[in-house]
Amino acid sequence: MVQKTYEITVEAVTQRTVTVDASNIDEAEELGRNEVKGLVGAISTEILEARKLSVDLPTRDDLFKWLNTCPDPNWDVVNEDEGHIRVLFCFYDEESDDA
Repeated sequence: MVQKTYEITVEAVTQRTVTVDASNIDEAEELGRNEVKGLVGAISTEILEARKLSVDLPTRDDLFKWLNTCPDPNWDVVNEDEGHIRVLFCFYDEESDDA
């Protein structure tokens, strides 16, 4: 039997989960669509699932209460911005005896 070569076009939907930073769910969906549109062969940009990734952030007071439970009080606030605090923990880095 002789083999012949055929060109077949198959329509397929590309599915990809992306994480975007947005101010609301509508903006997040649009940013997600735009990212997926850039994929080679993406035919559909239908949103299959959209959800907000949430993290239970502590209050400033809760953060300092937690920091104050640290067994070693050698920490310092090195930068404080709206909604962010950078804390520096000091430690002694022991050199190995092999050095």
